[in-house]
Amino acid sequence: MPVSPVCVSRRCIEVSSRPERTVQKLDKVVNNYKPVKDHIVNIEYEARKKSEGKRDRKDKSEVQDLLFKYFEMHQYWAFSDLVNKTRQPPVSLLVFGSRLCKVL
Repeated sequence: MPVSPVCVSRRCIEVSSRPERTVQKLDKVVNNYKPVKDHIVNIEYEARKKSEGKRDRKDKSEVQDLLFKYFEMHQYWAFSDLVNKTRQPPVSLLVFGSRLCKVL
């Protein structure tokens, strides 16, 4: 039985107009994960932060020694790296750094 060209084009249009994704009705709830109140990474971070304590201002000579030690290792440091290495508040590190060198 020969197929007419109109029938072929109509079938092509119907197939192409059908959506690729369709809605499916589910019988039961699908739960692939279990909700967690607090993730392990957050718990570890909080414990580490609590054990380290707050950043307190050290003596001027101690901070100078630390800065000289780190600048002996590398000539250039990002300010945030120095804050993390010396464990000093950024404001106090800026004050000590401006007395020692040119801070940009």
